[in-house]
Parts: sequence; structure tokens; C-alpha cells
Amino acid sequence: MRSVIIATDILSTIIVLIVFIGSVKDISSAKRSTSLFTICLAICSVGAAIDAISYAIEGRTESIPLLVIVNSVSFLISNLVFAGFALYLAAVVRELVDISYKSVIPVLIITGIDFLLILIGSINGGLFSIVDYKYVAGPWEPIINILPLACMLYLYAILFGYGKYLGGERAFALSTYMLFPSFTVGFYLFTESVDFAYAAEAFSLLIIYVAIQSQTIAESRLYAKVLEETSRVDSLTKLGNRVAYGEAVQKVWDIAESGAIFFDLNSLKFVNDNYGHEEGDRYIAKFAKLLDENFKEEDIFRISGDEFVVLFHKTDPAKLERKAEAFRKVINQNDRIAAMGYACGGIGTVLDVVRQAEKEMYKDKSRYYKETGRDRRG
Repeated sequence: MRSVIIATDILSTIIVLIVFIGSVKDISSAKRSTSLFTICLAICSVGAAIDAISYAIEGRTESIPLLVIVNSVSFLISNLVFAGFALYLAAVVRELVDISYKSVIPVLIITGIDFLLILIGSINGGLFSIVDYKYVAGPWEPIINILPLACMLYLYAILFGYGKYLGGERAFALSTYMLFPSFTVGFYLFTESVDFAYAAEAFSLLIIYVAIQSQTIAESRLYAKVLEETSRVDSLTKLGNRVAYGEAVQKVWDIAESGAIFFDLNSLKFVNDNYGHEEGDRYIAKFAKLLDENFKEEDIFRISGDEFVVLFHKTDPAKLERKAEAFRKVINQNDRIAAMGYACGGIGTVLDVVRQAEKEMYKDKSRYYKETGRDRRG
């Protein structure tokens, strides 16, 4: 039977580690429940491994201190996993309905008492003793096992109270953590020879992962992806924003083949002051649409309220001039909606190309004011 328990503990360790790897990837952006679940997995995998070691070395080593340590640590870690699960359960419920972490304080207190009893019992022999280099249960062991059962009943009450918010699938998955370990503890109390507590914990955590956490993690990853994308996308124009622009110009560019067109909207202030900012937003969006329609193959950015940049990765002066002058006609057809300037190649970095394009834009802006007679502040 000992070999079966060792094999089960090793298998449990492997399964929990696989689930742990799947959970820990996005821990920095995960929900509180996912973080707590990942901690439970980590502790459980360590506990199952140590439990396997305690059975493997029993009767095969003459180091009594080592036997005491591995057996007491196995008990202690099981308690830590249970305390972590209580917090995890509260976190899952909190995502659906208002509940305080204080609701699981009784569980934390009982597991804390159990933890102290394990420490003391491991030292004074109340929990177990080592006889002929083998584990022998002490008079305190039933108490150490019964206290967690009381905690499980309390957590069942929480599940029952909030079951309607959790839904049947979630409630059942969470209940397995109390059901399977309770069964193994009860079985052990009667047989005193078969202990599959870690296997039961690992199996229940696997069920919870499949039923709850895999979906939660997928949602967190999707949210993180959307957040990452939106942080680089201008909300009004759907073009790249200043963050995306900053990342783009930091990349390695072949300056000889790079180009840029710099735009500055004409009369945006006039539109905002006379027609309101909603109309101003439509004015900006209109120009962004023109850019998107005419420079689909290039990188387009809105780098400030009225400034836009189009970057070309591979072009030459003649090609860039043709595209820029073709778009100038589009600008003129839209009441000279923007001033523009362009540049290609040169020496330095892509930012130097952009700066040169910006200088050309200011020349075009001056011509616009001179030819239209409009106020520069407009």
C-alpha cells in the first residue's frame, strides 16, 4: 500500500505542477482569485512531493530527525493549502457578490490552532513518534484530522449560502475540495493505514481548474490583450497613439529607405470654439479616416490632439513624393483640412526623418495662413 500512496503522491505532484504552470503565466495581471488559486497549487505540489518522500524513506533511513521533519512538514503544508483554499473560495464569491474575507476568519483560526498543535505534537510525540524508523500515530492525530473537517463543514455553509450566485457548476466544483479530502480523512480515521489526502486535494484542484479557473484565466488574458491593444490605440481615431508611436521609432530602421509624412490639422481650434468639441472630434475623425484610406500599408499615428505622422518602412524620395502629393490633392479637396510635410532618408535615426518632415509641415502651414488669411490661432 505504501508504494501505491507514493505513486499517487508523485502523480498528484506532476498534475498540480502542470496546472500551476498554466495558471502562473499571467499572474501579474490576474484576478485575486487566480493568484490565490495559484498559491494553493504551489503549496499543494510541494506538500504532495514531501508526503511521497516521507513514505519513501520510512524504514529506510536511520535519521530520526529527518523522519520527524518530513512527516511534520507534510501535515503543516496540508493545513496551509486548506487555509489558502478558504481565502480562494471567498475571492471567487467576492467576484460575484459583496462578501468580506472576514467570513472565512473562523476557518483561518481553526487551521491556525491545528497548525500549532501539529508543531507541538511533532516535538512532544503527541501527534506521532518514530519507532524503528517508522511513523507511529500519536493520541493527537484524530484531533489534527477532525479540526479540518469542522472547517470543511463551515465552508459548505458558505457555499450553500452563496450557491445561487455561483451557479451549479461552480458550486459543485468548489464543493469537491471539501468532499474528497473529507472522505479521505474519514477513511484514514477508520483504517489508519491509507492516506490519500494530497491526492484528493490535487484531484479537487484539477476539477476546479477545469470548471472555473481555466475560464477565469482565459478571460484575464483576453482582458490583458485588449488592454494592451487599447493602450496603443487612440480611442477617437483607432490609429496608433503616442505610446505606439514611441515604440515604433525605437525599433531598428533602415534610414536610407525610411520616410515620414507629418500632418497638423488646420483650423481645429476654430471648429472647437465655434461649433463645439463634438464637432471638433468629428473633424479629427474625418481626417483620420482619410489617412487610413490612403496609407493602409503604412504605420499611422495620432501623436497629439491635431498632429499625425505616417511612417514608411521601405520607400525612396520619388515614391514618397508621389504618395504625399497625391494625398495633398485629397487634403485640398477637403478644404485644406491639414498642413503636411514629408522627408525621406538622410542621416541619423527615424526621429530625424520625422523632424525634417515636421519642418516641411510648418512651411506648408505658413503658406496656408498666408493664402487663406485665416488667424494662426485658429
